[in-house]
Order: sequence, then C-alpha cells, then structure tokens
Amino acid sequence: AKTKCKGFINFLREKNRGEKFDIAFFKFCYVDIDRDNDINKFFDYYVQTIDQIKQEFPALKIIHVAIPLAAHSWGFKRFVKNIVFGDIENFKRNLFNEMLKKEFQNKDVIFDLATIESTLPDGTRSSFIYKDKSCFSLARQYTNDGGHLNESGRFYAAKELLTILAQASLN
Repeated sequence: AKTKCKGFINFLREKNRGEKFDIAFFKFCYVDIDRDNDINKFFDYYVQTIDQIKQEFPALKIIHVAIPLAAHSWGFKRFVKNIVFGDIENFKRNLFNEMLKKEFQNKDVIFDLATIESTLPDGTRSSFIYKDKSCFSLARQYTNDGGHLNESGRFYAAKELLTILAQASLN
C-alpha cells in the first residue's frame, strides 16, 4: 500500500501534474490485500495519502477506487486455501471497501469496482459467508483465472468507469 500511495503522490508532483490534471485516481490490486494485512492501518495510510494530495493540489478531483475482489473458491489451490483459512483476503477487501464508502461517499466520487465485479447483469451478487458475515466476491462469469477480469468483466467495468469520469468532470 505504501509503495503505491507514495508512487501516486510522486507521479502527481513530477512535472507538477497535480496542478495540470482535473481528475486523478489509482487503484490497488486484489493481491495488495493478503491475510496478514492490518486493514485498519492499510486504510488509514490511504486516507493520509489522499489528505496530503488534497492539501497539495486542492483543485484536483480525486476518484476513489474500491479494491477489486477475487473469485471465491476458484481452482483447487484456492479451494483448499479457503477451507484452511477461509476467504480472509476477500473479507478484508470488503472491509476496506466499506470503510472507503463510509469515509468518502458524501465527499468525493467513488468508482465501486468491487460492486461491478460482483454484480451480474440480472442484479444478483456473487457472495460468500465469512465468520457469519456476507461478503462479495468476483463473479466467476467475469474472470478466467479467478482474479483478473475477462472480456465480459472488462466491458462492464469500463462502461461504469466512463460514467464515473463523466460524473466527476461535471461536478
């Protein structure tokens, strides 16, 4: 998390891009969250990074991106891992995304990639239960490997991203 956050700030500072851009965003990868992450510290560092960016570049609109999910019990290795550990990584991704919405929902634009990845065209959501809590996961229909979006998943994500960018540019 720290490397991506620092890289984002440095990118904006370089050539004074943060003053030249209207909108900026970056996203974490699903692999940035593992079972050893302290999700509260992870989120706090992210919030500190965003606060710093907003102080340095007050005219820059930040779009927050929900952390992508992985498919639940995808393949034999993941199936065994889920039996032994549960799907703690997706659980933590869901927690981060809930904190993101709670913190920024009424302040900034949020690109909720996790909701897009877990929602099928008919509106049903791909989910699982972890420690008596319902959590979302990447829909198998949107991935070929359990972690990355396939053509269909990329289509829905890109379509929503365009909507979000248009919304951000109007505000």
